[in-house]
Amino acid sequence: MKWDDILRQYAEDFIKKRAAIERFDYTKHEFYVHDPEMQFLSLAFTGYLTDFFYMKGVDVLAISIPLHNVILSKDPELYMDVIEAARYYGTMKDQVLIGMLILSKNEARKQYYGRMVKLLASFPPNQLYHKFVKVKRKEKILGGLASFDKRLIHDVINQWISDGRFIYYMAKYRKYVKKIIELTHYPLDPELFKYLSRPSKYDGDNEYLKGISLFYRTKDFKYLPQRFPFEILRSYVKKEDWTLDVVLKSDLTGNTLVLMAVSLVDKFGDKILKEFSRILRSRMVTADKVLKAAFAAYDKGYTELATELAMVYAKKVAEAYKDLLLPIETPNIAVVLDASGSMAPTSLRGEFMKALSTVSPLAPLIKYLIVFSDNADYESPELLKTFLGLIQLQKIAEKKYDRGTCIACGLKLALKLAERGEIDTVILVTDEQANILMNTPDEATAMEIIRRLLKKGIKVIVLNPTPYPVHVTDIREKDLIYVPAPNPESLVAALKLIQLKKALKKAGAKKLVKKLVKVAAKTKKAKKEEEEK
Repeated sequence: MKWDDILRQYAEDFIKKRAAIERFDYTKHEFYVHDPEMQFLSLAFTGYLTDFFYMKGVDVLAISIPLHNVILSKDPELYMDVIEAARYYGTMKDQVLIGMLILSKNEARKQYYGRMVKLLASFPPNQLYHKFVKVKRKEKILGGLASFDKRLIHDVINQWISDGRFIYYMAKYRKYVKKIIELTHYPLDPELFKYLSRPSKYDGDNEYLKGISLFYRTKDFKYLPQRFPFEILRSYVKKEDWTLDVVLKSDLTGNTLVLMAVSLVDKFGDKILKEFSRILRSRMVTADKVLKAAFAAYDKGYTELATELAMVYAKKVAEAYKDLLLPIETPNIAVVLDASGSMAPTSLRGEFMKALSTVSPLAPLIKYLIVFSDNADYESPELLKTFLGLIQLQKIAEKKYDRGTCIACGLKLALKLAERGEIDTVILVTDEQANILMNTPDEATAMEIIRRLLKKGIKVIVLNPTPYPVHVTDIREKDLIYVPAPNPESLVAALKLIQLKKALKKAGAKKLVKKLVKVAAKTKKAKKEEEEK
């Protein structure tokens, strides 16, 4: 069976399960399966191995492995380009490591060996151990930790050494570095290995490790070296004994600042706020995570912290979007924003929050904001221009929407704006999981309305932050721009890939389930009867 047929069957099973649970007639909708190339791009940029509204992590994994294999066999260069972009711009972890596991058993591994080393070296030892080394050892399907894999890991360690990260990693991820060294038989200097075995007894020549060892023995802050791992402080010293000088002496990464923002402000007050600019230098903290932290701080009453994080978010987005190659010049945009239950507008971890982080930076160009679930309505586009406005918009989404998904309802309002000549661009942000049609005689589907917009010369951009295998978009329409992206960084990378890669430009789709003839006949009859009245 061809992969296209396998993907189609997977998608059909997916939509049938959805329809049974949600009790809607999927045959009245238009659903499409995208080509493997575009579905792979979607998976690479959105496919975290976590539970989505319609897919559990194991389901994401189930579709990931065969899809990785088919793209690697069809176009290994495209495969590597997508994986690298997902890692270096979108900071994806799971799909990149799945890719490295699969490539390590593929004949193309020799051709891409150097790029594999660089990709794997971009992960810290704890992630490398849990999601590559450990998986290799325990999953017989991958052939165990072979000599090729050990050589690969050796070169990853050499890369860490060359980059000046290895000693720091020894201190921060000691037990994982030790396991990796032992399992791959890396020829580490015996003196350094003594630190990995008994860090508090180390008395070697490395001053960084010696200082940390002395701290373990004495608990005296004076021995801690510059840029020591913050985790040491958190693990060995009670919070009430922390001092600002010692905290600032630690590595205090952007990820730590985002995760511990409230705790640090609780301890040090406004004095710590200026340090949050460090997040801007952290490539691994994407803009959506910063915005989520700002919302969380605001909800807990930390308004100054929320304001500081919101400013960091704005700067981070400005940096990400400075080279954005949108195919529009000075547009009048209508954003059509999905606030249905599956987008989880009530959750800071939901796709609605990711959608806000992606479209709000375009606020100066947005003339109309349409929000929909089982109904659609206009909301003030001014809400997208400020942090407090975004908070208000989330509250509106939670109270007014957060139900079923009538994508066509939102697009119908955009079509009315287009007919009045008030917009020239529509950005539809949705997970594409329609389950409601408009209550009109023709029951137009989302794709039918998109075609009407395109025919009028309106540019249509669809942003989807999920890896679902079923879509309402037919990407064979040459003027439709489809971008899978859960955050601003991914949007930029995915759009650039689509614009640069022929395989993605030519990606197509097949209709999953044709609308039944009797349904079409019924709606035509109803329309005729209505006209006769």
